[in-house]
Amino acid sequence: MDWRLYTHNRITTMKYSLILPASAFVFAFLVLGTSAPQAQAANVVETAQSVDELSTLVELVVAAGLADTLAEADDITVFAPTDEAFEKLPALLMRAIAADEDNSILTAILTYHVAPERLRAEDVVAKRSIETLQGSSIRVRTAGPTVLLDTSRVTAVDIETDNATVHTIDRVLIPWRDILRDVIATIRSTH
Repeated sequence: MDWRLYTHNRITTMKYSLILPASAFVFAFLVLGTSAPQAQAANVVETAQSVDELSTLVELVVAAGLADTLAEADDITVFAPTDEAFEKLPALLMRAIAADEDNSILTAILTYHVAPERLRAEDVVAKRSIETLQGSSIRVRTAGPTVLLDTSRVTAVDIETDNATVHTIDRVLIPWRDILRDVIATIRSTH
């Protein structure tokens, strides 16, 4: 099945589905304030594949052809949007992603979630911004115990894999300044 059609169908389905509460796994980290269990036996892609809440992220990473790149990268940080985060994306953006034949919009969005160095929670909060593989920087802010990356809240921290540190987030990070023209052009071309 063409991933664009699948993505469109999945987004349509998500739009009309009930939003389920976060699983007990994420809930425990929010309430207890502890870090995630260590997963030292797998690379970042294998680890993400084993977490139900990251299934949309994994599907899109595979569709964009980035799975091998991320699996083989050394010492990276991934800010991983949950499935619920993808449900919050604007419909027009999802249409543009689905219609984008060369995956440039999707690739830009996904690589905006990856930093080219390992950053544990204490490293993230010590920064004002984080450079990404996409080329733009994510703004870091703290408000008490809450850590915001652009407008996304960090929900679980320090999930360690063989080649990465993963932090889950509640919204998809979008490098609007870099992709807005492509999004508009793609949407216009579909009309």
